[in-house]
Order: sequence, then structure tokens, then C-alpha cells
Amino acid sequence: INWSVLNFQPYFTANAANCGYTWWSHDIGGHMMGEHDDELYIRWLQLAVFLPILRLHSTSLDVLGKEPWNFSWEAETLGTEYLQLRHRMIPYIYSMNYRTFKDGRALCEPLYYTHPDDKVAFEYGNEYYFGSELLVCPVTEDNVSAIKVQFPKGRWVNIWDGTTYAGDTQQVVDASLDTIPVYLEAGSAVPVTLGKSLTINGINTEGKNTNALLISPAVEKKENKIYLDKEHTEVYTSDALGDNTYSVTAGAASDKNIVVAMGITANSVKVGNTELKELSKRPTSASSEVGFYRDLENNSTIIVTGGNWTTLEYSGSSERYVNVAFDAT
Repeated sequence: INWSVLNFQPYFTANAANCGYTWWSHDIGGHMMGEHDDELYIRWLQLAVFLPILRLHSTSLDVLGKEPWNFSWEAETLGTEYLQLRHRMIPYIYSMNYRTFKDGRALCEPLYYTHPDDKVAFEYGNEYYFGSELLVCPVTEDNVSAIKVQFPKGRWVNIWDGTTYAGDTQQVVDASLDTIPVYLEAGSAVPVTLGKSLTINGINTEGKNTNALLISPAVEKKENKIYLDKEHTEVYTSDALGDNTYSVTAGAASDKNIVVAMGITANSVKVGNTELKELSKRPTSASSEVGFYRDLENNSTIIVTGGNWTTLEYSGSSERYVNVAFDAT
């Protein structure tokens, strides 16, 4: 149970795909020996949320128990939040697991699977794709508040605060103890279950949950498949229409009442041919009033569609766009 073992796990798990292991796990938090370390536990659990299997496990010693309540108040609080995040991610994880079954693509893959001609993709072994839409950059060293990330080609949106990064650049990003850097690829559509606050990191202790869609502005046309079961697949096609206008088209009428557009604070939103009004009050998971809300804090737009929609169009710009490469000198 130490940092060197944690540091090996992202590389080991993603590269297991090279020998056909598409559903791979290890003992989250470490199995035996080592020390009781709150920071190490938090970082390990953050990584585990974005692995095929999240299994808190250790040898049978009380001091090594991996339940959140066996650690400090801060570690217990953050550990609980990340375990709840795992449950919010279940619709996406389920869909990507079916993709594994159908297409043979591992849930975790090295960057060079998608970018085989990019030499840099071979150098950042601890970054990996989680499913087809998310880039995960775990923190595997102690006393770290920022890390350097290599962004593949395209454009990438931080799922926590909506900061957008240009692709094919290296950036120094926030990696505070409560954060694991995770990014949504431009044009993605990711199914999640959100609580009352309608944020990916919001704890839902009251009210109802809702099945929602996380989207991000496209750079070019991109098709997203969401597998519900063997007989039912949702298809969402994202596109860039020009003049900071973007669209999402559902292959069949979508029942998603809540759509959260990350990386953009929209000035206008249309569902079908209907212009939506801007809402003055932040929606919740139980909201039914159709409209859109500009979430400036998280650089995103919460759209209440009313369900049964086929086309969605939104216009605006990112308040937080980073396109200057990190200067190593």
C-alpha cells in the first residue's frame, strides 16, 4: 500500500487491453502492508471511479479496511462523494460495457489506440480513455495540487467546471485533493444520473434523481451511440453549425428532460423549432418548466427540454477556453 503501486495501476490497467483483458481490476486502496494514508486512499478511490470494476478490498486487518469511515473526516467525505459519483456514471459505464461486448473495445484504453500516429500518445502512459468519450488523468503522486496533461487532438471540456482546452497541447491543470482531472471530448453525449443540483459532483441526499445527458460543443460532426440493452440503442449526432452555434440530433425522439451542455454558457437554445426562454432560477432534477439556465460557475448550460425531442440547437461561447500550450521552459 504505497504511492508507487498506485502510480503503476493506470498504465497497467489501460495496457491490459493489449493482451485482450477488457475488464480489469485490482484491490482499490492496496491489499496489504504499507501505511494508513488518507491522501493515498482518496487518490486511489478517485482513480477507481473510472475503472471497469470498483472494488474496495484488503487483507483482513481493521487498520487496512477500505470503507470511507475508516479514514479521517476529509477522506470519508471525499470518499463518499466519489462512490456516489460512480453511481451517477452507471448509465455511461453500462453503455460502454455493452460496447466492449459488441465491438471488443476495452472500457479503459491507452491514448495510442485512438491516436496511433501521435508519438506523444505513447509517452503519457497514465492517461487513458474511459469508454469512448472521457479522458482520465489520475493523480498518482503525493502532495500534488496540479499536474501536466497531454490533450489529444480535438477539444476537451473539464467535467467539473467546464473549462475547455485545445487539443494537441500540454497544459498544467488543477489537481487539488478533491479533484481528478477528467475531460469530455468535443461533440460527446454521455448518459448520467444526476441529483438535485444537476452537477456531476453534486451529492443527492434529497429529492429525485433524473436520467440526463452531458453534451459538449462539437468541432465536427460526431455520432454517439448509447446502448440501453440488446434491442435498444440511442444515437445522438453532434455538429458545429458555425458562428458558435451547435446542434444535437437524436436518431429517435429522446425522453431526456435534462441536457447539460458543458463548456458553454448559451445565449439561445432551440428545441425543434421552438426558442426556449432563459430561466431565472436554477433548475433541479425535478424541474418541468421548459427553458435553459446559464450556469456561469460551472461554465455550462442546463437545458430543460420537456422530453420527446429530436433536435436541439444552442449558441454561445466558452467563458473558459485555454488554447496556449504549456511552456516547459
